Amino acid sequence: MYLFSRLSNPAIGFSAGVSKDIYLGEREFVKYDNVLTNIGNGYDILSGHFKAPIQGLNVFSCTVMAEDKGDLSVVLMKNGQRVSNVYSPSANY
Repeated sequence: MYLFSRLSNPAIGFSAGVSKDIYLGEREFVKYDNVLTNIGNGYDILSGHFKAPIQGLNVFSCTVMAEDKGDLSVVLMKNGQRVSNVYSPSANY
């Protein structure tokens, strides 16, 4: 508790979702149209990019679902470089 009370940086974060099914091609970005919170204004709804206004630890999570029409690949990028990815071959959801 004591460590956290000494931190002076404000909280930064966003929570968002999409309101309808979306189908993305290769190298397309998810642009969330339902932004629930955007503390610190780091998420840009027009570009779909998040830019942390201050340095710090970043934690991201996402939930995705695909139909059985093809493979699914989701990539987390930082400054144009792949940080992490998820892949699933074609299957029933």
